[in-house]
Amino acid sequence: MEQLRNLYFNLKPVFDIYLFEIKLHVKKFIIFSIVTILLLIIGSFLLILFPTYQMPSTQADFYQGGLSNSLVIIIAVCLFFSGIICSEFKDKTGIIVFPKINKYKLITGKYLGNLTLVIGIVSINYFISALFAYYIYGDPLLDKLLLSFGFTVLYILALSSVVSFFSSFMKSATLTTTFTLILLLFGIGIIDTIFMFAAPKIEPIYSLNYVRSIITYILRTDFFTMQRYVDYQFEGTFIYRSWLTPTMQGALFVLSLYTIVFFLFGSLLFKRRQI
Repeated sequence: MEQLRNLYFNLKPVFDIYLFEIKLHVKKFIIFSIVTILLLIIGSFLLILFPTYQMPSTQADFYQGGLSNSLVIIIAVCLFFSGIICSEFKDKTGIIVFPKINKYKLITGKYLGNLTLVIGIVSINYFISALFAYYIYGDPLLDKLLLSFGFTVLYILALSSVVSFFSSFMKSATLTTTFTLILLLFGIGIIDTIFMFAAPKIEPIYSLNYVRSIITYILRTDFFTMQRYVDYQFEGTFIYRSWLTPTMQGALFVLSLYTIVFFLFGSLLFKRRQI
């Protein structure tokens, strides 16, 4: 009984901060949820009203259209996690220096709260897509949707660890958000393009942008047998190779590695920054 009481008192601050963080960002959650629903309605349902629009022939193709908007996930993760650490150090007045709250419990509660909100936004995306698909096609829901959702959660974990790492040494949430968006939307794309021409036959498994593609490609019925790249030639001469998606094992390994490594580095920088 004494051990349970101690466990309760140890976890209670984390739970209190978790609830506080959710209440703090609930308006942001509602805005992202509304945007997600509107994008799905416009992109996946209202187009049925246009006679010239040809609906996807399978549920897999339909889901690929509805779940391919990764920009919403990237922006959501950046906005929810960018201030998770740096905001507590701003002007050295943050609550992280308050002695009654363990610093690591504070960050854990904030992280879990923001993680819950972002996964909630993604869950709405999947739920609405599943309802539309069931209404349009009338077939049983695609079993692979759960696999796709699982890899989306892993991608959020990896991406949030990267953003939290940047937040551990940058001065403000705005700077963290701006830098991360530029890196993800432009920097990695430029690196991938250079790598594609410099070493076209080497799979860019290092790239979060490339690994993210498994979220939609795993919905294909031929995912495990499909050719995972396309070679482009000009007059019979090989030009470059475009990689489509990693294997399930490769994506699982890379996303897990990103999560562990960047959390570890972020924790070390966080500890050093307190000194």
